[in-house]
Amino acid sequence: MSYDSLLTTLDALRTEAPETFKSYHPRRSNLERMNQARARALIHLFLKVRFGILDFNARHALICEGAQDGGVDAYYIDPDTRIIYLLQSKFPADNRDVLQT
Repeated sequence: MSYDSLLTTLDALRTEAPETFKSYHPRRSNLERMNQARARALIHLFLKVRFGILDFNARHALICEGAQDGGVDAYYIDPDTRIIYLLQSKFPADNRDVLQT
């Protein structure tokens, strides 16, 4: 997947957020806020693809935000296996980061 394709996918996921969730809808001119919104969308992408959570609000409820999150960005508890997944992600702010990984 190219970096541009990743951005397109993440931006499409951001559009699933209700308008009242302002952190998902920053101005395109605010690069820092766009990167933060895309970082959250990356977590949404993982939860959607890996665990099949299609509902935006259900995925959003699993995202941890704030200074006291202990470095955990999201979690998921599998009801069948009773395995707890703790997720941490890093959004590549530019395609140089992608090319180096």
